[in-house]
Formats: sequence, structure tokens, C-alpha cells
Amino acid sequence: MPAARAPSRWRPRDLDSPPAPLPTTEFSHRGVALSFFSTITTFGTPRDITIDELHIESCFPMDEAPAQFCRGAARVNA
Repeated sequence: MPAARAPSRWRPRDLDSPPAPLPTTEFSHRGVALSFFSTITTFGTPRDITIDELHIESCFPMDEAPAQFCRGAARVNA
């Protein structure tokens, strides 16, 4: 079985520059670049087994373009 390879369109990380302090996600919608950063919350000492492995990821717009897009989507879906 051949080894799995990453798609060629994925760009390798530049090892000469430090990594970004926040994980980022980028989307493109109708030619508009939408960049978000995310945070992950983990319960450190849960007292209940049901939340032992619960993680909550929240995404936030990095600039005005994705913020406007999200506000518009919220109005349409309200």
C-alpha cells in the first residue's frame, strides 16, 4: 500500500518564521477571503464523566470582512 501524501495545493510551513499564536482557518466565499481564529476550551478537572472529554471550539472573525459576512448570514437566517 503506498504511503499517504498531502495534496500538492497544501503549502508547507515556513520553518524560518515562528508559528502564528492562534490557530487560523481561512475560507473563500464568492471571491471574498474569510479568515477566522479559534480558541479551544477544555474542562481541566471535570467532576462528571460525561464532560471528561468535552472540548468547545469557538471561531472569531480576524477582520471586518468575515465579521460582515457573519452578521449578514445571521440576519438572513433569523
